[in-house]
Amino acid sequence: MEQPSNYIDISKVRTFDEIFKDTQLFFTYNWKPFFFLLFLYVGPFLFYFQYEFSNFIVPILEHIQNGALTFEIAPKFVITLSILGFISFSLFQGISYSFITQYQTNKDTSYSAVMAHFNQHLVLYISATLVSASLLLFGFMLYVIPGVILFFPLHFYVYDRLIHKGTFVETISRIFAMIKQNVKITVGTIISIHVLLLIVQFILSLLFSSVTAEFSIASMFINVILSIATMGISVIPIVFLYHTIYKKTYENTSNTML
Repeated sequence: MEQPSNYIDISKVRTFDEIFKDTQLFFTYNWKPFFFLLFLYVGPFLFYFQYEFSNFIVPILEHIQNGALTFEIAPKFVITLSILGFISFSLFQGISYSFITQYQTNKDTSYSAVMAHFNQHLVLYISATLVSASLLLFGFMLYVIPGVILFFPLHFYVYDRLIHKGTFVETISRIFAMIKQNVKITVGTIISIHVLLLIVQFILSLLFSSVTAEFSIASMFINVILSIATMGISVIPIVFLYHTIYKKTYENTSNTML
């Protein structure tokens, strides 16, 4: 099949600069269908999350403003927020990776094609997201260092499971081997992604501070938009990085990374 002129090879080896340059190109050509699916499926759950969070936090803020030193946290809010957060993140990763996979393999990112792939791998997305989120949470809860160590490989866990369909041990072993051989570009790229996202979030929060300062319907919509935008921007460079370090480790390419 002849590739369109604006097609971007997802799986090629890239340098640090090329990862971010090609991320920009990818979104230049594909931002509409990509973000449409995210807003359509992830948006409602994130909005519900924002609604429940406002119901959770407003009474606490009122207690603090009234000088109360103690206050009760209803378990139902914690459970509800945890479930909504997990569903939102599972949907986000699933739809994002299904879109990327369809783009790479079939050049077909239509609604029907992406959602067919997503539905076919729904159980994998849910289980892999649950494992990665639990590991990261427990890592930081037990000690900070395990959380920091797991922070980098868990960026690739769900995507690696999707590609290789391996067991937990196989997946973790492969990811750690990849990172071990490519520490510099892995750590540098992931940290750069998060720093850039923090800068973007800070700038946008300043621009919309008058709206987001209150727990209104408008502020909830804006927070949903900002959340999906920042999450969506981050997933493409992570995929580019994954294929780069995978090929460097297992296909013995000789490209210089930095």
